[in-house]
Amino acid sequence: MLMCINGEGIRIGPSRIYEIRNGYKVTFLGIARGQSKTISGDFGRDSFIIDY
Repeated sequence: MLMCINGEGIRIGPSRIYEIRNGYKVTFLGIARGQSKTISGDFGRDSFIIDY
């Protein structure tokens, strides 16, 4: 998954977890949603959760 924090592009690995140090000021957060193939062979949008 690709995301952008304060203008810096960041790729998230297979764990799908990214942590920011406490006190880091985030002024912009962008998420680029991807597409994954389902078991039936169709393509669906990936989901994500942001916990802040």
